[in-house]
Amino acid sequence: MITLNDITDALVGQIEHVFSTVTDITVHVEGDLFAVAETPYITIFPTASNGLDRSSGAFGELYGGIPLTIGVRTGSAASVEANRLLKDFMDDEHPLSIVNALDYDRTLGGIATTIGWGDGWPWSGFSSFPSANADGEIVGSNMAIVVHKAYS
Repeated sequence: MITLNDITDALVGQIEHVFSTVTDITVHVEGDLFAVAETPYITIFPTASNGLDRSSGAFGELYGGIPLTIGVRTGSAASVEANRLLKDFMDDEHPLSIVNALDYDRTLGGIATTIGWGDGWPWSGFSSFPSANADGEIVGSNMAIVVHKAYS
């Protein structure tokens, strides 16, 4: 049986693995929401099931899979460096691309049949979020994905 925690753990491991091969920047990747983290960080968490329908599911799957959100936060919204790093995460041509990290192995080592995201630009765009210690705003973006569990 494949659990939701198995899926988020596999996503975390895959993103960490891919990033470790292309950068020496420490990127905190978590399979849960958490209140305090050093930026840059990535969180992976369950989201609403909007956009799912029966037609997107494979045999044995209901409503097309498990909807998740990948949230990326890079630092002060006033920081040029944080804004540029966020664009690197969002850019499908950059080595730090989240899309490329997901595309590395869409089966997540065999626990999924595939990972999907929207056509075209999958990101929500830039948004400001309160910092963990409420001393300012950090910049970030969200990307909705759907993971189709593998069934044996």
